[in-house]
Amino acid sequence: MAGNVYQRPDTGTWEFRKTIRGRRYYESIPEARTKPQAEVAAARILLRIYEGKYGREGGELGADDFADFAERVYLPHAKDHVAVATYSQIRGRIERLKAFFKGRTLGEVTIIEIEKYRRRRYSQHTRRGRPPKGVTVKADLVTLSALLGLAVDAGRLATNPCRKLKWKKGETDSSRDRILSDEEEAAVMPHLSRFFEVKQAVRIALNTGMREMEVLRLHERDFDFAARTVSFIAKGGKQRLLPLNEEALAAAGELLACRPLSGHLFRNRSRYQLSTWGPFGQACREAGVEGLVFHDLRRTFSARVQRLARAFVVRDLMGHSDVKTTNDHYAPESLAEMRRVLESLSLPAAKVVQMRSQAG
Repeated sequence: MAGNVYQRPDTGTWEFRKTIRGRRYYESIPEARTKPQAEVAAARILLRIYEGKYGREGGELGADDFADFAERVYLPHAKDHVAVATYSQIRGRIERLKAFFKGRTLGEVTIIEIEKYRRRRYSQHTRRGRPPKGVTVKADLVTLSALLGLAVDAGRLATNPCRKLKWKKGETDSSRDRILSDEEEAAVMPHLSRFFEVKQAVRIALNTGMREMEVLRLHERDFDFAARTVSFIAKGGKQRLLPLNEEALAAAGELLACRPLSGHLFRNRSRYQLSTWGPFGQACREAGVEGLVFHDLRRTFSARVQRLARAFVVRDLMGHSDVKTTNDHYAPESLAEMRRVLESLSLPAAKVVQMRSQAG
């Protein structure tokens, strides 16, 4: 170990220096007063190196300032990958996280400190005088997890401590239950006629249950028009396969007819806004439909298919996280039943036939 520690002649400060497989490591040991103390500190540094806690450049992982990394790396990355409204929300969450973790490095954001942040958020009152709900606090920590995950991917942090975070059952369930009625749908659709892309997105969402960004990222290669299916990357990085009914196929075909070269169904896949303050919200307000956001179309889809299918088919169609079978390969009989359910959604309301109850 003696060959790993050196004392600077100008300052008297001890330093750790070592080259392992062509990579140089260096760290000052200002707390050491004697060579034995420096050697003990060097042994700890060497252990961290072998545990993978040092980065590709030889610097210690997690040494970046949290606030600086959030501003310099994470926010520009988020701005390029999410919608405008979503970025605005992320920016607000980052400001709260920066205020709490001010002066700390990425490595100092431990599971214990994250739990402290969660308790602090639950004890704070919003502008309405009430503590935030679990789903609101979780949104903050989802953003924190994304930031730390980016740091891991960039080689600036060893592990993401947010993955150790546990939530009580029901703690983060949303109480939102808004769905689009048949009458409201009939009122809104004419107002969407001048927003061609948005109207087709609504048709796809109502007939597949896909989330907003899942719809916006669709590409021609995702569709098998002969098999009448679509394959896409869903929330959590899961590969999903869904059958398509006539309504969804028609919407996709009309979009592709206008995008013969790029292959993308929508012109802007990251910042194009379909939610409350975009064209969708404008059409809803013009039609007198209040309190509806684009994600409510997914909930509407779920409510409609629950009237037509058994519970496990609804679960597979929605692609929820508690699905025990994989979402990238459905059993043929399951896919066939899902197709029958989706085809029923394409029929006029008077012709929809009750197929099977949820409890069946």
